[in-house]
Amino acid sequence: MNLVEVDISPSTSEQIRQFRDCYIEYPLIKAIYADFDRLRENQHLGGKQRGLLITGDSGSGKTQLVENYRKQFNDQIQQGFVNKLLLVTRVPAELSLKNIIAEMMADLGQFGSAQVCQKGSPLEMIQALVALLKQCKTELVIINKSHLLTDFNHKTMGFQILGYLRDLSEKTGIPIVFVGMPWASQILEHPDWKANIQANRELAYFKIVGKEGINLKDKQGVHVPFIALLKGFARRMPFETIPELGRAEFAMPLFAASNGCIDRIKELLDEGVKQALKSGSETLAREHLSSVYSLFHPTELNTFEIPLVELQISEVDEYSKINENALKPEDAIIPAQFTRRTPLSQLLVR
Repeated sequence: MNLVEVDISPSTSEQIRQFRDCYIEYPLIKAIYADFDRLRENQHLGGKQRGLLITGDSGSGKTQLVENYRKQFNDQIQQGFVNKLLLVTRVPAELSLKNIIAEMMADLGQFGSAQVCQKGSPLEMIQALVALLKQCKTELVIINKSHLLTDFNHKTMGFQILGYLRDLSEKTGIPIVFVGMPWASQILEHPDWKANIQANRELAYFKIVGKEGINLKDKQGVHVPFIALLKGFARRMPFETIPELGRAEFAMPLFAASNGCIDRIKELLDEGVKQALKSGSETLAREHLSSVYSLFHPTELNTFEIPLVELQISEVDEYSKINENALKPEDAIIPAQFTRRTPLSQLLVR
């Protein structure tokens, strides 16, 4: 379909930005945010602080989950010092204790504090960070890219750093949340964290077929949380007529195009909304999503142009993991594996 575009007005640009920034707190996300709130509450109550582990494959929404929670917190400057109740940091690609402490200090936003890492022993650096976290009144630390602490070629160093991080949590009384790829679950093997991770939450891809013995499908045979997610996005779209994304003619091609990966779903919807607004449409239509799919995948068969009875679905079968027997760095990660594409008609019968 050739869509006739019109110039984007400032108000339309703002509508597009607002939709791109919208976030759906479906039940698992709400449960994780409740975990965060509970950890922060426990920090004020004192005693032994436990941590949390959140894992998810690429595109499962880890970054968006953390960023949306971070929006609740505004840094406060008091007498020239920054109070940072929530510290969101990450494990640097060049792994070392000095680098991770420098990253944390920089993310705390205190001028010149990272210079501490240019000299001093690991103990001195930890002591400086402990003092800084207390001064910032930090209640919770979230560490992104935590899987880098368990990569097979850095695991020994990573486990040493995990020991220092447990020591940091004990000295500050601040709980730590680890966020990373599926193999970050190896953090649970660390003796200092095995008994001190309160929960392990997994951000999974959406699926059409539910677990054995559990009916997770609606009347159209679509996984209910997936439909709820689409309806949530539809309600946040800047149209007078809300698109019926929960209907099979929208939901199934979106699932086929994304394999249940939330980042891919949102990418398609973001561009679809933009094209619909630029063409002056009253709502988002299949034609807009078809145009987006052709834009993103010009050499592939367009899922939005295939009759539903002929549509083929693939779901995640195994998430990505570390190849312990890899001889070369490029073979260290086994990517996520997906099921063989199955006609939708067979899935619904099954």
